[in-house]
Amino acid sequence: MGIVLCANVGTRDVALADPSPLPESCRRGDGLVPRPTGALLTQRYAECHRDVRLPIVGKAVEHLLTLSDARDIVVVLFCSDQPESVEPRYRDNDTVHFADVIRRLLVDVYGLTKKSIRIASTDQSPADYDLMFAWYGEELLRRQHYITHDDVVYLLVSGGTPAMSMALALRGIEVFSRQAQVLYARETAATVDRLDLTRIVRRDVTSPHVRTLAKAYQYSLASKVLSKDRDLYEDSSRIIAESLLEHGAARRRLDVHSARVAMLSGIQRSRALRADMQRLVDSLPTSDADEHALLGEVVYLARLSADTENWADFLARLYRFSEGTLQLTADSLGVRFTSTSRQYYELSWWHGNQGLLVGARVPTDDRRTNRENLSGICRALAAASGMAGCVRGLDELAVVGSVLGLRNDIVHRFAPVSRADIEGKGHTVDELIASMREAYGLCLGRALRPEDPYQVVNALVGLALAGKT
Repeated sequence: MGIVLCANVGTRDVALADPSPLPESCRRGDGLVPRPTGALLTQRYAECHRDVRLPIVGKAVEHLLTLSDARDIVVVLFCSDQPESVEPRYRDNDTVHFADVIRRLLVDVYGLTKKSIRIASTDQSPADYDLMFAWYGEELLRRQHYITHDDVVYLLVSGGTPAMSMALALRGIEVFSRQAQVLYARETAATVDRLDLTRIVRRDVTSPHVRTLAKAYQYSLASKVLSKDRDLYEDSSRIIAESLLEHGAARRRLDVHSARVAMLSGIQRSRALRADMQRLVDSLPTSDADEHALLGEVVYLARLSADTENWADFLARLYRFSEGTLQLTADSLGVRFTSTSRQYYELSWWHGNQGLLVGARVPTDDRRTNRENLSGICRALAAASGMAGCVRGLDELAVVGSVLGLRNDIVHRFAPVSRADIEGKGHTVDELIASMREAYGLCLGRALRPEDPYQVVNALVGLALAGKT
């Protein structure tokens, strides 16, 4: 493992034990004027280098020498070198000559190798945030080629202008990610501080990414992103968020058992979110065989398909809901089938209800079930039994079925379907989903929970990532 130190060179990165012998043009208050002083020190390096101190970079290198051998340390010094057209009061603050002095001292005093020290200078204004942000991005990317995956990249943000400090920190974390460590050295302090900035910035990038994927219902991908950056979060926050994402992914594919198991570790860890997480579990179907509850899940999945504008899937959800609701309604009305697949009406029931079939305009020579004959039979039986609510539910189901002809365009003609095509049949997407809810309650006698489980999952993921667990 090697060490790379990326350090800004600022106006106070070079100091003299006694600056009084310097010409007045090199002194400013209790500090030095970088360009003329650096040029002079470079010219007179042999005679004066023992009097030069590195109050910031030197302190950082001393710290790194406690972690690694000098031969394994690479230093990149970032400095400014503006053109002569720039006003002297600004140009005199350029640190290019300071960088050269620092380079030589790191070799002569600190024992680093000459080839391991590199200088990157910019001719742009070091006070311009936009320019510095762009320049550091280019420079750091250019230096990736000699940084291996197991190197640690230390970003020393003490020196330089505020724009340089900001750019080195943010761009360094962006380019080197988990390899980056931010250091801060004070002139008057004996030690170097390690800042938690890398984790904070990375987390502030990862958390919105995970939340965005969750809002798009891409729960498996969101879980992978979170797992990759698991070191950014407290264990409880990460485990709870992962439980919720795994629950969402399993629930989407109607894997009831996995959705239930996924929540166990998260519920055990949580305090503030435990009740909400338990309600999500309680709202699941009791098993993969609970057809009534699974149809309710299909309503939520239809909304999910609409939100993601997956209209082929939307129509598939409507079709499954329409067919399943008719079958379960028929069960409740006493219709008998040959098997649980309900592909054929039972022969004895069929022959015993010929009058009903004729009245419902169902052909009596074909016992195969379909949505049309199921609807006619259920409507006739419900009307004969005075079940006005069920009849109204079948009316709502007819609304759902009004767009299902478009499904044939996808299945048989490979034709794309849009929201406009669906709503062109006479009902908006929201109206179709509302009819699903109404039909579910009126035909099956069950009420859907008003809250969408996927919206609950997304809200809880956001709270978990924010540490509100």
